[in-house]
Amino acid sequence: MNIYRKNLTIMCGITFLTGLIFYGSIATIIRQHRGLSIYEIFILESIFTIAMLLFEIPWGYFADKFGYKKTLITSYILFLLSKIIFYKAYGFYLFLLEAIISSMALAGISGRDSALIYLSIGDKYSEKAFSKYNASNVAGFFIASLLSTYIIRISLDATIFYTILSYTLALVLVFFIEDVDYDKKDVSIRNSFYTLISNKNIVPFIVSMALISEATHSICIFLN
Repeated sequence: MNIYRKNLTIMCGITFLTGLIFYGSIATIIRQHRGLSIYEIFILESIFTIAMLLFEIPWGYFADKFGYKKTLITSYILFLLSKIIFYKAYGFYLFLLEAIISSMALAGISGRDSALIYLSIGDKYSEKAFSKYNASNVAGFFIASLLSTYIIRISLDATIFYTILSYTLALVLVFFIEDVDYDKKDVSIRNSFYTLISNKNIVPFIVSMALISEATHSICIFLN
């Protein structure tokens, strides 16, 4: 297996493991059990969405400066940390900390995962590669939803604990990724902001996609 196929296989394994969110079907129940109201849950989701958008450009700069592998390793460390905080969280402020760290992690992964896959596979096979990548995540969440029925019988906390285990395995896999070469010229946050401002269509597109994603997530997870 060459490094290009290896990267796709590892990334599919990572997204499958991060799809194993065993508490997904009872996310609202756990938060309410730990002192949050529905109103506070949606306040946290709003903060999460805004923070994720704000972290996008700094993460882009970090990735251009240090490479995709280091960016993904850092992001998945933060992702695992957010799940550990979620496991320990009671009350609004600890869940706020979890939301901010989780937004940092997702902003770091967003775009960097797809760029790594694209540069590893190339344009010719990219469509098939992204189909496998997205399907792996969906498969993970589907399996987690089925297994959570049995894990809930142990305790609500057990669903979070097993999620932490799957995210730990995902972090381990990230270290086996082979980094890719790409053009890193004109790397600066100022240039990134200039590019963003000069392309007026990208801002509403990013915001609208974030709103659609969060609306879908809130309806499916918190209002299920």
